[in-house]
Amino acid sequence: MATKINNFETIWINAARFIAAFAVVAIHCSSSKVSLNTEGLSVWLSGTLLNSFSRWSVPVFVIISGALLLKSKHETTLFEFYRKRGIKLLIPCFFWILVYLGIRFIADYKAHRPHNAMIYIQAVLDGKVFFYTWYIFMLTGLYLVTPFMQKMLGGMNRRETLWLIVVIWSLTLTNDWLMNNPENPLFLLWFLRYMGYYLMGYYLRYFVNLPKLPKIWLTAFIISSLVILYLRYHTDYLGQNIPLLECKYTSPYVLLQAFFITCFFISLEYNNQKINDICSRYAPFTLGIYLAHPIIIYVIDAVTKNCKINSWILVPTMTIAVYFATLAMVLIFRKIPLLKAVV
Repeated sequence: MATKINNFETIWINAARFIAAFAVVAIHCSSSKVSLNTEGLSVWLSGTLLNSFSRWSVPVFVIISGALLLKSKHETTLFEFYRKRGIKLLIPCFFWILVYLGIRFIADYKAHRPHNAMIYIQAVLDGKVFFYTWYIFMLTGLYLVTPFMQKMLGGMNRRETLWLIVVIWSLTLTNDWLMNNPENPLFLLWFLRYMGYYLMGYYLRYFVNLPKLPKIWLTAFIISSLVILYLRYHTDYLGQNIPLLECKYTSPYVLLQAFFITCFFISLEYNNQKINDICSRYAPFTLGIYLAHPIIIYVIDAVTKNCKINSWILVPTMTIAVYFATLAMVLIFRKIPLLKAVV
């Protein structure tokens, strides 16, 4: 996710990463309002509207990773792949896990909560070190199996690849949606639930020639987002316990939303060179933004805890502030030799 893409064939990846990073921040900045169904529909909607239209962001990051990683241009050994790709992921992940463990320890200490070593070791094994850090644990699992997936996909044709995607999504939807199984496996196994998205990125890049109909794809995305908003009104606001209506990242509703917005990005023409340059410049910072933005949210939440601000103003303002503050933080880190590798 830190690779810089400049060729025309994959310029859409820069645009998708740039916008998806903002959407991830939007989800996390609005999440506190999603659960506030006791404060009225307006407050709940102020967070859930933006949150529902941003659900695609994490799945699209996985789709992009599949498009970039699942076909190697050169024959590489396992050691070469892990040395080149794994180190770039493990260094920042290890650094930020330590940072968030430190923040969690301080918070537990001040609140007089138990803070022995086993609690934090268990948090790492559960992949729940801090807010929103589950993604980096899931991504680690994807990287571990990628070189094996490359060799397997290299011997498969388009039809076989499509059937593999159908089978994996059938199993994922059956487990996560129809059966609503608890989401508590070892963190290294989380990637299995996102393998369908990973393969989708590979398939869309190498086997599909999408029609250039951005308005149609955008309309389909908006409709799917409104459907998600409507379903969440029933599950989140009204509190109806209906697992088949839940809009988790691996639900069919978010799957369609992510598919439509990916097709939209792919089908755009990208004739504006200035916008292309902006996306190309800042897209490589998306991993750093994902890893660092929880700190900014944590600080802003602490500062504005007792402030009475209209939620329709607070949510978008906080989203913009967190995104650009985190981007500035990442840019500063990139200029410091000792910190450059962690973002």
